[in-house]
Amino acid sequence: SSAELLPTSQSLRPLAFISSMLGDPRLTDAAEQPMQLARVLRAVRFVRQLTMDEWSACSAVDPAMAAGGVRASLWDSRQSPEATALGLITVCNTLESLGAMTAPPRPAQAPDSK
Repeated sequence: SSAELLPTSQSLRPLAFISSMLGDPRLTDAAEQPMQLARVLRAVRFVRQLTMDEWSACSAVDPAMAAGGVRASLWDSRQSPEATALGLITVCNTLESLGAMTAPPRPAQAPDSK
């Protein structure tokens, strides 16, 4: 009902893609990487804020079962498998992109001749 939209777990949809773009040199130039990395790390922080920890899980019916799941929003403790999956995909894509960014460049390979 407000004019200003607030971030929810639906915001994770594009974040999962953006985090995978970071490590692909075809999609993110080396000059853009520091700025994009800062954005992706803020996104990972948001995923962490949505994740139920031992403090926020105390309001759940089964705190042990709720711990580690991704909430619908900071004010809504409902968890869906989709939100948790998107959070996990975002974090995994970020880790893969960081690995690709820090890996030494591979030498060019000559085409196979048969």
